Amino acid sequence: MNTTRALLLAAASLAAWELRPAFLLASTRPGAVAEVLRRNPHNAALGTVSDAFGLGAVAAALVGAQAVFRKRRSHRVMRSAGPVLFGSQGSRSPLVNWYLHEIGQEFEMVPAAQVDRTSSEYPHPFGKIPALQDGTVKVFESGAILMYLADKYGGLDTPEKRAEAGKWVVWANASLDPICFKEDGNGRVLGTGLADDPPALRTLDALLADREFLLGSGEDAFSVADVAVGSYLLYVPLFFPDINTLPRWPNIQRYMLQLLQRPAYAKAFGEGTAQQLQKVVSREGDSKLFGLF
Repeated sequence: MNTTRALLLAAASLAAWELRPAFLLASTRPGAVAEVLRRNPHNAALGTVSDAFGLGAVAAALVGAQAVFRKRRSHRVMRSAGPVLFGSQGSRSPLVNWYLHEIGQEFEMVPAAQVDRTSSEYPHPFGKIPALQDGTVKVFESGAILMYLADKYGGLDTPEKRAEAGKWVVWANASLDPICFKEDGNGRVLGTGLADDPPALRTLDALLADREFLLGSGEDAFSVADVAVGSYLLYVPLFFPDINTLPRWPNIQRYMLQLLQRPAYAKAFGEGTAQQLQKVVSREGDSKLFGLF
């Protein structure tokens, strides 16, 4: 291998490492890799080498190095970085972040805009977010991701534990979501059922009358069930900051305020969001939230 080619491959390898989330999901075709590189023009190593040899040459070199980085990334994820979560702040992925922060599990957050979601290697077959990859395991749908993480990292390691928490995760996705968000046939949100008085919320309010969290009281009772149910409840004032019906369900209102005070929630959704939502939920704040989405 001549000196020029060696330098090119070395710089390409460095560029691949810096661009690893997007690069590792790109196809092995030079054209596809070149497109990833064009979307990341500020990469220092890439800029230096492409100026000298051209973008096509860099892309070809990256293709040659791709298999090595796939192996390295696989080992790194399984041994140290933990699961890889693909998402964005304006989606449902922060609820997964919330749970990971609660259990103290290390993970890698990859912005969805940095990857090719049409790739067959992307964890979600429909190209949506959130999506999770943990070694060779791929999981999609927020509820399924929560249950996988709770099972592997959160201590839900028996059928009994999984059933106790899992029923609430399923209920949050299957029943609470359509109450919180009324959609048209195209999936556009038209309003919230919390503007009315859904029977399910009256039942939930009664259940929370004698407990701090869904599975009981005390910090040990907090679980993935609270992340699932609490996230949907808290998305309502996030999207509908004029909501003024929460005092109808005082136990739910108290529950929501408790969740907003948790450091892991603020870490996932943002300290400013958590503070502003506390004002909205307690009916003490301004009627508008700006810049959240």
